[in-house]
Amino acid sequence: MLKLKTKTEFPVANGRNIKNVIVRLIVESLAMDRNNVIPKGYYYYFDENGQVVLLDRIVENPILWSDIALIEQGLAPLQSATSLYSDLMQRLGQLVNYKLHAEGNTNYGASDEDFEIDND
Repeated sequence: MLKLKTKTEFPVANGRNIKNVIVRLIVESLAMDRNNVIPKGYYYYFDENGQVVLLDRIVENPILWSDIALIEQGLAPLQSATSLYSDLMQRLGQLVNYKLHAEGNTNYGASDEDFEIDND
């Protein structure tokens, strides 16, 4: 599971009003088949009571294995020779960053550079 959050607040709809919040993204699982990798997760924020407010689910947007192979050519080598978990989390973070970059500011006005790892 990968959790990201924006470094600053962004405006989101709150009923008929707009509210500025730290937008969070969680990739909770990956589905893989012969042709694609499909991330599953959602955007959310915490309200004033600490409750999760769902903004939107990640649109099922498969990434072709052939596209992943092209993307990997520009990525740093995997860091661990002994931990598959570490390697998978490294690549997941890099692929999510790539998708955020490709989507521009369509994620609540935030770009890939606005997100950081969420350790909360």
